[in-house]
Amino acid sequence: MPLTWSLAGLRALWVPPEEVRSETWAIGVRHGGRVAEGAQAEGRAAGLSFRRAILLKAVIREQRRMLRAASQKARA
Repeated sequence: MPLTWSLAGLRALWVPPEEVRSETWAIGVRHGGRVAEGAQAEGRAAGLSFRRAILLKAVIREQRRMLRAASQKARA
């Protein structure tokens, strides 16, 4: 795992929601709707910029949040 990808977890505290939504859509298109898996795969790419790593971490975090919310709603 590239160092940039690891460090991005420390800085991925806030990315504008519209940027996360836009990137989520783009990753979904590139990876056939598999957003979290696509973001993880792109995060492992060589030469990843620090800013891109932060954005990908934010996309993954948002996907996990949405999954938890849907799971809790289904239980209610």
